[in-house]
Amino acid sequence: MWWSIPRNVVTARLMRRDYVRALLRHRDREFFIAYLWAITGFRQMALPIDKLALSPTTYSLRRRIGMAVKHITTTWTKLLYFFLYSGLAICLLSVQVSAF
Repeated sequence: MWWSIPRNVVTARLMRRDYVRALLRHRDREFFIAYLWAITGFRQMALPIDKLALSPTTYSLRRRIGMAVKHITTTWTKLLYFFLYSGLAICLLSVQVSAF
């Protein structure tokens, strides 16, 4: 199942108490928060806002790469299957080479 996530998600939100409880029920702390908002199942309404600050981002390259890795590893199950089968293939190959 894939949810449509807006391109420029802002983390400022007004939330009702039942929505916050539903978010806390997930108990996942490494999840990409925009997907968590989408899969919680509540109706959401987007409001256009203007960015007031014109300064560039304060995130370092290392932090942005870390966020990208967390995003990829928490939202792509195909990647997890790829690593699982790759690990099994390497294990079987090493057993065959050892037996040879």
